[in-house]
Amino acid sequence: MKKTIFTYLTALTLLCSFGPAFGQGNLIDSSTWTVGQPTDLTPGFKQLGGADQNIIEEAPNPFGQDAPVWRMAPNAPNVFKGLETVPDFTTAQIDTQSDYRFSVWVKIFNGNGGKPITLLRGPATIDFLDANGNPGKDPYFNWGNAPAADTWYLMVGFVKGMTSTTDYEATRGYYNVQGVRVANLSGPAPYRFNTTTSEFSVVCGFNNTGGTGENMLYYAPRFEKVDGSEPTIQELTNGVDDPVGGGGAWTTNNNGIHYGSGNVGIGTTAPDAPLTVKGHIHAQEVTVDLNGAVAPDYVFYDDYALRSLEEVQRYIDLHGHLPNIPSAKEMETEGVHLKTMNLKLLEKIEELTLYVMEQDSIQEEQFQLIRQQQAEQQRLRQRIAKLEDQQ
Repeated sequence: MKKTIFTYLTALTLLCSFGPAFGQGNLIDSSTWTVGQPTDLTPGFKQLGGADQNIIEEAPNPFGQDAPVWRMAPNAPNVFKGLETVPDFTTAQIDTQSDYRFSVWVKIFNGNGGKPITLLRGPATIDFLDANGNPGKDPYFNWGNAPAADTWYLMVGFVKGMTSTTDYEATRGYYNVQGVRVANLSGPAPYRFNTTTSEFSVVCGFNNTGGTGENMLYYAPRFEKVDGSEPTIQELTNGVDDPVGGGGAWTTNNNGIHYGSGNVGIGTTAPDAPLTVKGHIHAQEVTVDLNGAVAPDYVFYDDYALRSLEEVQRYIDLHGHLPNIPSAKEMETEGVHLKTMNLKLLEKIEELTLYVMEQDSIQEEQFQLIRQQQAEQQRLRQRIAKLEDQQ
C-alpha cells in the first residue's frame, strides 16, 4: 500500500509541477513572460498601448504563488491597452470544424469601473459568423466589468466550429478559484468560424473607464481545441496546468504532496468531504485514527450495564435489529461509517464474549451439579445393592 500511495503521489507531483498532460493543447505560451522584460520584446506577444502601460511583474497568482503577470496600467482614462498574440493563428494550426475554448485569469484593482476586454481579431470582416449567421471581424468574448475588484476570476469563452451545434451558454462565464461559475460574460453568444477564416489573433485588453488609478492583471491565457483532452474548468481553477508549476492549490514537500483547503474528488466533480471517491478503492491496509472516539473496552468494566439475553430478545422483536446498531434503512440512507461501525461491532463482539463467559460459568455449575448428582446416585445404588445382598 505504501508503495502504491508513493507512486500515486509521485505521479500527482509530476503532473502538478510540470503539467505535460494538458499543456500540449494550449496554443498560447505565456511561459515566455519574464519579470522586468519589456512587453514589446516578449516572444509570442505584442503590446497594445505604450510600454509604460504594459508591464510584466511578479505578483501572487490565483493560487497564491508569486508568478509573472501582465499588468495594464493606464496613464489616462478610457485608453485601451493590453496584449495580442503573435504571429496570427492560421488554418495550419486551427481546425475550423472544431470548437475552441479561450480562458484567462483576470483581476482588477483600485476600482472596478474598468472593463477586461477579450476577443479574437481577424483581418477581414467576414472571418467569423455570429449566432444569427451574420459576418463579423472581431468576435468578443467579453467587453464588460469583472464581477468584483481585487479578486482573481477565470474568464472562459468559446468560438465554435463551422457546423457546431454545441450550446456553451451554461459554461462560458467567470469562475472563482473554487471553480464556481459566478457571473456571465457580457459578450455576445459564441461566434463560429466561417469558411473564409484564414488567420486571427487573441487579444486581452483593458479599458479603464474608472480612471487612471485602475489596473488590470492578466495571467495564464489559453486557447485550445475542445476535444476532451483539454483540462476541465475545475482542473484549471485547481491549478493543474498552471504555467509556473507547483500545482496551484496543491503543494509539494520533499516526496509528499498536500492540498491546503477544499475537497478532492476522484470520479466525481462534487466532492463533499476532504476526499470523495466514486467507485472502488483497492488497498492492502487502511489505518483509521480514533480521533476522540472511545474503544469499547468499557464493556468489560464492572459498572457496564450489560443487557440480559431476554432484554436483547425483546429489543430485536420491537426494532428488528441489535441495540446500538443502525437499522438497514438508516445504513441505506446515511451509508456505513466504517470507524463507527467497526467500534460498534467490536462492542457487540465483547458483549457476546461476556454472554459466552456467562453461559460457560452456568454450564460449569451445571456440570458440577450433575457430577454431584451422579456421585450421589452411585452411592445410593451401592447401598441398595448391599441391602439386597443382606436379604
